Amino acid sequence: MHCPHSIQTSIGTLGLLPLRRSPNTDFTPLPPSSQPYGDVLFINTRAPSAHLFEAANQRMTALADLLRILESSSSGALAQETARLASALGLLLADAQALHEAAYQRSQEEEHAAGNQCATDANSPSESPA
Repeated sequence: MHCPHSIQTSIGTLGLLPLRRSPNTDFTPLPPSSQPYGDVLFINTRAPSAHLFEAANQRMTALADLLRILESSSSGALAQETARLASALGLLLADAQALHEAAYQRSQEEEHAAGNQCATDANSPSESPA
């Protein structure tokens, strides 16, 4: 049985940082197609849309790379691994879709907030020199 200290040490050894809560976080679980349980992998839906889009793009690039390997391979061994490859591709696709949707929602929120800020600035009395 692991004690909390040994778990923390293991996390530090792997280069992972402990989760820090901040007011700019809203963790939403990835969809069931990405994970077997809803309490393991999460997206911070309050992250900047650019960060979410970049994470989605990384997964889509990985998908494209794997598909190119499949397309160019003539190895019989690869054909036998099709189910495992399809599973990996499915996970990447599900992650990319969830990240892309979160990025789109976040960009809409950012645009709405920017629009509200412009309206607030326009309605506030300007200070003119006396």
